[in-house]
Amino acid sequence: PDEGFYANAALSMVDHLEPLLPRLNGEAFLDKPPLIYWTAAAGALIAGRSEWGLRLGHVAAFVLTCLLAGLAARRFAGTDALPIGMLAYATMTMPFLAANVLTPDTPLALALALACYGLLRVETEVNRRDGLYGWLTAGLGFGLAILAKGPVALAFAAAVFLHRLISGRLLESLRDVRAWAGVALACALGGSWYLWLFISVPGSASYVLDSQVLGRLASDHLARNPGFRGLVRVYLPAALVGFLPWSIWAIRALLPSGEVFGERGTSRRKSVHLFLCLWPLV
Repeated sequence: PDEGFYANAALSMVDHLEPLLPRLNGEAFLDKPPLIYWTAAAGALIAGRSEWGLRLGHVAAFVLTCLLAGLAARRFAGTDALPIGMLAYATMTMPFLAANVLTPDTPLALALALACYGLLRVETEVNRRDGLYGWLTAGLGFGLAILAKGPVALAFAAAVFLHRLISGRLLESLRDVRAWAGVALACALGGSWYLWLFISVPGSASYVLDSQVLGRLASDHLARNPGFRGLVRVYLPAALVGFLPWSIWAIRALLPSGEVFGERGTSRRKSVHLFLCLWPLV
């Protein structure tokens, strides 16, 4: 039923000129933050009130995510890697199928791809300005991710924290004003809508805490597959099957003789490999 929910709420924003509070059949609908409704509503305004119009934002998000995957590959492995990175994401089974269904996951993937690309810029920075742009790009990505799926999107920030800890650069990052600029941008962009919501809609804070955080990460009463059981039953099979055919190459790279652990390259290259492993695994 998801597409009906999100399409209804998006068209309600268009009809009633109420862009901040999603409504389903006239009632407040706080199941997800507003990014999915904004993209669907924008598509409806551009291309009409149809399936094509409502999914237009997903088309743009999918294409932009492919581009970011290519840019990340180029940043790490050179110009020749750009088309391979774009092709890899475009032909992964799950992202391709998900882009055809109106849910928050495709905008979320775009936001997280933007955050990942920004952090790769930080890892491969050639000067301080390059690093500043990287942190701000990452902050923009995390802020949009919060608006796409809620605070649960910050689980990916744990990978950044752990990577900096393992590589011995955590204190350096905590003293880096550029990193804090990225954090401030993420909080301002992602938190501003929630601050407005909590002030404007009584009871919304407790509802969001349950539906978008605790009910997904710590409790099974929403049937969102938390904990180790969810990892084995849902997320690991999704990663192995949903990312075919490219998950085969990822497994090969993680073997002891593969690129990640068997590599003898520079410390910077190893650091980037570690980050790219921690990003999905954590």
